[in-house]
Amino acid sequence: MALIRARQHHCDEVLWLDHRANGLMTSTMGADLFLELGGSFATPRSGGAPQNAATRARVTAILGALRKPARAIDVSLADLLRAGHRFALGECFLAGSRSGIHSVSAIQVGSLVLRTRPGVTAARVATALAAWTQGVQAP
Repeated sequence: MALIRARQHHCDEVLWLDHRANGLMTSTMGADLFLELGGSFATPRSGGAPQNAATRARVTAILGALRKPARAIDVSLADLLRAGHRFALGECFLAGSRSGIHSVSAIQVGSLVLRTRPGVTAARVATALAAWTQGVQAP
């Protein structure tokens, strides 16, 4: 139901929040979220579907090799909104074992739309992840 409602608002995915943990972000339905917050990448600690664990670990390793280390941290909706208001929200992308890597151009919270900054990191991660999946060494 949530995805149907999201698509009615021209959104492609739903970001889940843990209501038991003060609105900490978890994941989307089929992928992990990677956010550039204040110049470094973060992925919600409490998120991630079990089937994405290997992909999440590999994407984190790829980001490290690209000198853009990612940390698994607690990220709340309030943190995301603060970053958006301070213009500290950089590039964002989704990473899933089945869905691959997809850039996120905006995050909508109610009627508020937070635009992310475009970048090349997601494309570089996608290329390296594809090479790794095919057994080719790439950073």
